[in-house]
Amino acid sequence: MSKIVVLQDKVKRQLQLGNDFYCVPTTWDNNLQKFVQIPTNKWRKVLVFTVIEFFVMATRVLSIVINSIPASENLIGISTTTLDWLSSSSRSIAGFRANNQYGKKENAYLTILALFFDAGQLAHFCLPTILSALVTLAPCQPGFPRSILCSTIKGCYTTLSFDLAFASLEFIVTMQASVGCAYYMQTVLLTGVAFLWVECRTFIWNCAKGSAEQIVYRKLQVLERVLNVCTRKGVFLKGALLVPTLQIILAVITIVAYHKGQNLMLVLFLALLYIVMLSFTLFLFSAAAQVYGITEQWIKRCKFGRRKGWERKFQKSLTPLRLQFGNNFVEMLTPLVVEQFCMGQTISILMMAK
Repeated sequence: MSKIVVLQDKVKRQLQLGNDFYCVPTTWDNNLQKFVQIPTNKWRKVLVFTVIEFFVMATRVLSIVINSIPASENLIGISTTTLDWLSSSSRSIAGFRANNQYGKKENAYLTILALFFDAGQLAHFCLPTILSALVTLAPCQPGFPRSILCSTIKGCYTTLSFDLAFASLEFIVTMQASVGCAYYMQTVLLTGVAFLWVECRTFIWNCAKGSAEQIVYRKLQVLERVLNVCTRKGVFLKGALLVPTLQIILAVITIVAYHKGQNLMLVLFLALLYIVMLSFTLFLFSAAAQVYGITEQWIKRCKFGRRKGWERKFQKSLTPLRLQFGNNFVEMLTPLVVEQFCMGQTISILMMAK
């Protein structure tokens, strides 16, 4: 089965789950065979659930602040909670037209992308189930909205219906945050960047063999412009700020848990989460940097050789593809700069915590 078909099926499953929990703005139309915007009545439900999600996130932060726990744990808890707000506002991409004739390196990238989708599908069900169970077993734990009630009445009020209500609320809100965040970070941003990189490599390879015209580069520029419009001021900017932050937090928590002799399974779980976030950061920024690098090199190579007058004018008008976040864009050294920043901040926090 083609890698494109496999990825398309994974995206469809993610969208179906998002539509069931009213947390994504698009759906798959079987008649048109493409991604379309959800109807207006469902869009209103998405907005309502988004407001509820923000309210629950705010109560989580409040429960961490009002409970007497160390300031460092307050900071970590609040920072982790704010990462759920990634799914609150972004724009979407309708879809991609992809070429199935890819090389080994391109297929390897698509395989890694499929693994990220599999990890996301696993997290969609594991994380809400674990948190809803913890709400039932430890309702007064700071970070859960129910802990505010416990601190108010100075005790733990519990009944079966009360437990089920808060457990259901925690499951639904966590599922919405997980699926919504995965939609914007995986389906929109990561898939968009990966496919743009794959299409650039395929075009340059075909152009070198003489089976593609240089004018096809304009189509890649259109795809770059669409991707920038959809992600520049929204999901890519948030991801560039918050994903490295989460990577730093996970690194600090993992090292501290290991040195304090915490349960080995907990340490391994935290280390696995750190590896996933590190892989996501490297994959995202490396693919975006490669888009800029390979197109810049291709444009430089086009300046040599015999050319007609219109070809020279056309090649002078070409610019490298740049994936932007805010007022910046990703260049070749950006992945190294990001990881250097993460390592430096992790070391600084550990030094201050001594």
